[in-house]
Amino acid sequence: MDNASLTQSQREALIVKGFGPTMVHFVKNNGGWMFNLVFAHLLFWLFGFTALLEFGYSDLNQDSSGQIKSGPSGSGVGIITTLLMAVGTLVVVAKAIRYDPNAESGGIGTHGS
Repeated sequence: MDNASLTQSQREALIVKGFGPTMVHFVKNNGGWMFNLVFAHLLFWLFGFTALLEFGYSDLNQDSSGQIKSGPSGSGVGIITTLLMAVGTLVVVAKAIRYDPNAESGGIGTHGS
């Protein structure tokens, strides 16, 4: 069956029924981890990256009020958000590599049935 000959509703029905490994199924089955990934990236790019870009990772670079924004004696926003983003990304990549869309979900409430 040619994918171009399918209507939009037929394509959506194939995705919903689990026709082959799709990114949609991975995201639906790993919603919590996908939220963690997006949130970790948002934290890094909005707070960690901007602090590291502006002040670097040094105690010598202070803001106008004398506070150390990033560095060993600073708030830790740079290193913590970097580690959070890295761990979140590695977990989702590992889950994506091991993902089997044809396996039973076995989610909460199934109790082996």
